[in-house]
Amino acid sequence: MELNKTYLIVGGVLAAMMAGTVVLVMRAPGHRGSSSNAEPVGLAKPRGLAFGKDGALIIVDSKNNRLEIRSKDGKVKHVGKEGTAKGEFREPCDVAVDKDGNLYVADTFFTMDPNNGLPWGRVEKLDAGGSFVAQFGKADPPNADLFGPRGIAVDLQGRIWLSDTGHGRLLVYDGTGKFLKQVGDHGDKPLQFNEPFGMAVDKAGNVYVADRLNFRVQVISPDFGFVRQFKVEGWDKEQINREPYLAIDNAKGWIWVSDPIGNKVYRYNLDGKGRKVYDKATDGQAVVALNLPTGLAVGPDSNVTITDGGDGHVVTLKP
Repeated sequence: MELNKTYLIVGGVLAAMMAGTVVLVMRAPGHRGSSSNAEPVGLAKPRGLAFGKDGALIIVDSKNNRLEIRSKDGKVKHVGKEGTAKGEFREPCDVAVDKDGNLYVADTFFTMDPNNGLPWGRVEKLDAGGSFVAQFGKADPPNADLFGPRGIAVDLQGRIWLSDTGHGRLLVYDGTGKFLKQVGDHGDKPLQFNEPFGMAVDKAGNVYVADRLNFRVQVISPDFGFVRQFKVEGWDKEQINREPYLAIDNAKGWIWVSDPIGNKVYRYNLDGKGRKVYDKATDGQAVVALNLPTGLAVGPDSNVTITDGGDGHVVTLKP
């Protein structure tokens, strides 16, 4: 197993995390961190996000060790707290939703390997209301445990794809958590990865992977073959703590790519061409500069919801 400075550094912060007391505060419209109907404040380094089957916005409130679920009628529900029990989390990074509305959460720092202090992760499956259903997270030996898993996606067949980031590979499970396949290993060739992160699925069932330290997006077919790749301008070796996520707009034929450290998001055609760069979004009625844009989710109107990690809130980009 190849050790990695990024994960040793991040893992070292784990001991300082605290669950804290959750307090919901309402800001008036027009203020930073608000929406036109006023938005609850209290997100701590939000990362991945997704829309639920009912249209609710599900946010991975990472440093608060929970999910925040915002229904379409404005109600807010918190799911989980810090811990290792069922339905608890330790710095989760991403969430995906299946056709039945179940949630799959990449619980990145679930536990620490007592032998060398590395973060082992798991996947937690919740129902649409946020109640615990199951947990899983093993692969075939020799590297059976998950090393800091970050990104998660559900494909058109209902299979769960997980980026086992520290091991430089993708793992595929069925909806019950049964391990099906390892895709790739560590390296820089096609179907190899160097810290894979966020993922997204197009209408043909292809899986797009943010291969972050190879500075590219790789596209994998539903039968696990290499399709294509394209370089992401702006990602570089000096920014090892970059946490890029992806989202696909199947209606427009676009893929969105976040560049958190660069405070930008990029829009490409699905073939990796036609790049456009965005550094601003709307926060309620105001136009604001992006500040550590991380997770991405495309709505039915093609607007992009973004977790703006530097300011701990959610903004909207209207292309």
